[in-house]
Amino acid sequence: MMNNYLTVIELNSDFKGENVEDSVHNIRKAIKKIRAVLRLVRDEIGFGSYLRENNFYRDIGKQLSEFRDSDVYLSVVLDLEQRFIMELNYSCLTDLISQIRHDKAACLNQLIKPEGFSAELTQKMAIARTNLEKVKITYDSYHFVMNGLKRSYKKGRKALQICVNDSGPDKAHQLRKALKNIWYQMRIIRPVYPTFCKAYARSLRSITRILGKINDYAEFKAYLNISSARGLNRTNRNIINEMLDNLHHEKMLIILPKVQLALVEKPSEFIKRIYGYWDVTYNTSGKVLSI
Repeated sequence: MMNNYLTVIELNSDFKGENVEDSVHNIRKAIKKIRAVLRLVRDEIGFGSYLRENNFYRDIGKQLSEFRDSDVYLSVVLDLEQRFIMELNYSCLTDLISQIRHDKAACLNQLIKPEGFSAELTQKMAIARTNLEKVKITYDSYHFVMNGLKRSYKKGRKALQICVNDSGPDKAHQLRKALKNIWYQMRIIRPVYPTFCKAYARSLRSITRILGKINDYAEFKAYLNISSARGLNRTNRNIINEMLDNLHHEKMLIILPKVQLALVEKPSEFIKRIYGYWDVTYNTSGKVLSI
């Protein structure tokens, strides 16, 4: 599985053709999946190995964050333009949209330079392949996966409880990260019981998408209020900020009950149930995972 994710990164690392944005998205997504695998098997490979590998991939992802941010800003401002066309004077957004598009193009140009990120990424993937050979997993223990999944599930429950009491942008973002990690890990262990794991992963994916939009609103709001965004006076900024706050609260009211339902079991009960699926599948067909 790790090899497959590295292959995805390699296939998208040349940034050629018309689908550069798709390549960036595919690389970021593969990195997140790799980090989810590492969290899942942390106890098995040892914390030192986990920390080294996790930081390695985290730093690669950070190099794509500026481009990703500009993509988020553009998506949100175009969404606002459609949603609130009657409340906002279109002219107050035109300069801002042009500015974001210009910044996004500049980020992209930095990525596709021959001596830039693409060349560096090719070198790092060679290092990643070498490092992967040093990560040893014995495959024969239920606990090496379940300890990692239980840790992720507990973190999700804790983030949910915090978010119920304070659903601000930072808390919602932490909840999203925790749920996304569980989502990726459920996809990894899907062979344990495909029917349940696939359905549960699909529900988490739906939830994290909505939380992703909430996070996009928060990031755009921060960008809007600290940048020298052209064409926006104080009145326009206040109007947009109020719109973003309303969208945040509206979506949080919808999503929190769904998260509570997804994390309704205690961690010990959840893991015990997964173990039951594992036990049946393992005894029926032998080893079920190939991480």
